[in-house]
Amino acid sequence: MLNTNLDDAYIASEAVDVDRPVILAEIAPDRYNLIDGHHRIEKARKRGMEFVPAFRVAAEQHMAFLTTCTGYTAYIDYWNQKVKNLRRLLR
Repeated sequence: MLNTNLDDAYIASEAVDVDRPVILAEIAPDRYNLIDGHHRIEKARKRGMEFVPAFRVAAEQHMAFLTTCTGYTAYIDYWNQKVKNLRRLLR
């Protein structure tokens, strides 16, 4: 899905470093979600780059984060905010 909630001015800035690895979390065997680095991916796409550095987080690693109440709540709140932002854009 195309992320339409990205700030083009920020993407163009020096603050967005495409050499800094993005973070991918395994959600199923050999399937990953981008959990950090959306602006970097967009900047790389605009530059025509085919590859960016990435860290892959195995399911076992990020599931440990989700097994604490605080971690789980933060994770759910993060994604709920993404849904709210998308709904606002689609109105």
